[in-house]
Amino acid sequence: AGSTPGTRLWTQKFTGGTGRRGVASGMAVSPSHAVVYVTGVTGELSGRAHDNITTVAYDSATGATLWTAPYAGTTYHPIETPQVAVTPDGSTVLVGLDVHLRHPGDGWTYLVLAYNASTGALLWTSEPPGAVNDQMSGDHIAVGPDSSQVFITGEPRSRGPVSYVTVALSTATGAQNWVESARFPQQRYHTPAGITVSPDGSAVYVTGLPGTVAYDAATGAELWQDHYKQRWGWRPAGIVVSPDSSTVYVTVSGQDGTHRFWRTMSYNSLTGAQNWAAL
Repeated sequence: AGSTPGTRLWTQKFTGGTGRRGVASGMAVSPSHAVVYVTGVTGELSGRAHDNITTVAYDSATGATLWTAPYAGTTYHPIETPQVAVTPDGSTVLVGLDVHLRHPGDGWTYLVLAYNASTGALLWTSEPPGAVNDQMSGDHIAVGPDSSQVFITGEPRSRGPVSYVTVALSTATGAQNWVESARFPQQRYHTPAGITVSPDGSAVYVTGLPGTVAYDAATGAELWQDHYKQRWGWRPAGIVVSPDSSTVYVTVSGQDGTHRFWRTMSYNSLTGAQNWAAL
């Protein structure tokens, strides 16, 4: 007989190996639903400067630990917002996060780690140029449906005319395929809040405080943009693409005087023309 709905099947606790601290911030499930991957920052050694970026794989049926992969870069100070994604073919686990360089005055950078999904072996590391999230909320890593590319978006290092920096990397090697910078007119804030890839793999969509932008997934060429942030107070909450890749939906929160509201917008995925908007 099966378990009663809502029954807890298993519990696992991970504190970084020493019990000092462990802060989880991302979770993903393998395409076969057999494995759960959890990533976060753990205090393996004394002192915050020695924190690790640790990813753990669990058997989804039993909770048994399949592998643990700590990463302690020699020049990084991890921030507690690692995110994790699994390629649709189930072969690779990708972890992305913003890190602070340990040398005074060096500032922020972005780090991507790729692991063998079966063994936890580190395959490659990459620092995409220009994109820094600085404890950004929302999703900032996505994988194409054919598993060949991983897409990263982030807030740029400078406060110039660029709003987002989006980078495409080869999933196999970590090599950069393209990098593009979104520019929105009269933008006030730069922070992206979400990135997604169309189910047919043709386009990448990024949304955030200045607006939404669409890129050709193969080349990085900008397809369209909507700079809705000209209505100050709108904050994106989510972005999804329809299963047939024809429509992009963006939900934002807003405020009209003392009243807060949700607004959902529907776009033609090819042209960016707005189909409808609803409160």
